[in-house]
Amino acid sequence: MRLLCVMLAALAARAALPRYELDTAFAPEWGAPIQRMSAAAFANGRVFAVERGPDQPYASLVHVLSPTGKALFEFGKGVIETAHGAHIGDTPEGSRLFITDMGDFTVKVFDFESGTLLRTFGEPHKEGTSLDPIQFGNVADVATDPRNASRFFVVDGDGGPNNRLLALDWASGRVLWSRGGAPTAKPGGFDVPHSVAWDAGRQAVWVADRSNNRTQVLSARDGSFLFEWSCFLPGSQPWSVRIDSVRGTVLVADGTAGYLYVMPLPSADDPNPACRVSQALPLPPAAAKLHEMAVDETTGAIYIAQVGDPTALLKLRVMPTGRD
Repeated sequence: MRLLCVMLAALAARAALPRYELDTAFAPEWGAPIQRMSAAAFANGRVFAVERGPDQPYASLVHVLSPTGKALFEFGKGVIETAHGAHIGDTPEGSRLFITDMGDFTVKVFDFESGTLLRTFGEPHKEGTSLDPIQFGNVADVATDPRNASRFFVVDGDGGPNNRLLALDWASGRVLWSRGGAPTAKPGGFDVPHSVAWDAGRQAVWVADRSNNRTQVLSARDGSFLFEWSCFLPGSQPWSVRIDSVRGTVLVADGTAGYLYVMPLPSADDPNPACRVSQALPLPPAAAKLHEMAVDETTGAIYIAQVGDPTALLKLRVMPTGRD
């Protein structure tokens, strides 16, 4: 009887997971042809599409769009050198837009209503491994904890000298803890930690450990290793990870083979949950390289930046029938 109950519960959870499709009606308005779309964030009914730009200093730009793609305003030109990741999250000073800048090895924090640069973490144009003061290499992505805005989490290592996950104190900018270092496949170590997402139920962070072909989950308290998932299709690598807590999904964008993976967010009560893919949605061509993404938890829409050729910002929507 107990086994039957477990099986029925698993089937019910599976039935509740959404399925996604490309929203072909989404047509972003760009003021000029875009070059190397890098990341996306979502807040207050708006999409913040981050264009890395050409290979020249301070060419990155944040395009602010409506959910249908209508251009609203833009900012960041002359301030962001080479954008990589984007995240909107809570801080003690309100909700802010974090941009990871691999051009000058910093994490920049903006007022996303005005586009004003408010804070910079890291030593501009000083690539390094130091923890005090903090120096970044090819800093990749940021996650925040809405219930503890005094800290935030950074993955530092899209190539460069570092392969690490850091927890930083907002007020002082000091490192609370650091995990990783040299490239390694050992649990709790990384080889190109490319993206990070917050798991409120487990009080943990998920890391897209790209070159190790896995996602790792680590405790937010001290960075201790909890478990890893690697049940992707052959040839896949996780480039971006996000969590939709409303729909109970882990979303992984694979920029190597060109898939979006939809996976059930495991219960915090399960210390070693099995890895399972609910949907593997191909988003060709693989050469377009799915990069960082954002989720609108109100509608379930997903926005994915393609950093390769052709470069684009994709929108995925929950299918009308929407069930697995």
